[in-house]
Amino acid sequence: MAKPKWTSWSELPAQGTWVRDQAIEPFTVGVVRAIRGSIEDPIIEVDWRKHPQKRGLASERPEALGCGFMIGTEVEHVPPHPGRPSLGLGEVAALRRLGAGEQVLVDFWESGQRLWLPYQHLRMVHGIEQRFRQGLLGGSGDAENLRLRCLAHALELWNENTGALSHFDIDPLPHQIHLVHRILRSGHLNWMIADDVGLGKTIEVGMLLAALRQRGQFRRILLVTPAGLTVQWQEELAQKFQLDDFRIYGRDFEVNEPRHWKLYDRVIASVDRLKQKERLEQLLQGGRWDLVVFDEAHRLSRRQYGLQLDASQRYGLAAALRKHADNILLLTATPHQGLHDKFTALLE
Repeated sequence: MAKPKWTSWSELPAQGTWVRDQAIEPFTVGVVRAIRGSIEDPIIEVDWRKHPQKRGLASERPEALGCGFMIGTEVEHVPPHPGRPSLGLGEVAALRRLGAGEQVLVDFWESGQRLWLPYQHLRMVHGIEQRFRQGLLGGSGDAENLRLRCLAHALELWNENTGALSHFDIDPLPHQIHLVHRILRSGHLNWMIADDVGLGKTIEVGMLLAALRQRGQFRRILLVTPAGLTVQWQEELAQKFQLDDFRIYGRDFEVNEPRHWKLYDRVIASVDRLKQKERLEQLLQGGRWDLVVFDEAHRLSRRQYGLQLDASQRYGLAAALRKHADNILLLTATPHQGLHDKFTALLE
């Protein structure tokens, strides 16, 4: 096998890149510590972690190494050429081989981009959880510290712009602030929030609604929830965010004619109450909504059997309201459930 010809240092792995020994099974990972020699005959110094034949630092040929990153690894982009900006920090989402090279799909946190990149242009960084457990605080120039400082600045700036955080009866977590800030910056509210159970989707929506109220941009808001959660939503919005003007349809007020809907701008309603034909027709004749929020959105199901579509009444409610709302916000901890057709219908 002919020895590869290297023409640029950017073809070689950067310091901190995770590599594997392609001649060894099982998967054996090391970290690039340095590159020496000339571009015609480069040598990679690799610190092997659990190599069956080598211990510590070893000199390797680039062609003997492959990608050592794994899905879930937190990485930092290293620009291949000096002067170019880094894409920042992200997480490995997938791996692939393209021709003779290997690439990594990275979800970049700050920009929200998902990009395929050569593995040589990435280096591993310690994640927040790992740093906390191991007491790795890093130095003054550490990338993770920079990320936290940027997040703190965003929190302070967002609080100054909205005046909201100082009045909340909550202790918001960084991921909640980051999410709300990102939605507000996007210029629209057509989002699906798919945080896992217990990560505070109600808190995130409350922070978002409070910020919208402060800006005075949204007047008519409809929250559609399971019947057993209507009172809980009303109480949490009032107690934690001072949003005490939401009324529960069927408990705090009734509608006998479509025009009565125009009397209410902040409404919480049960999905099963609204889906009933007569009530849905009245709702649709009662004017447009600036924002409709669906809690437990995975219950809005539509399945495909061959060429036939079987949509539930709840899905029909959401599809009808989509045409009478400027923005739709979906909340669900289980958006996919292993059913691709159902997930696609939810996104529609």
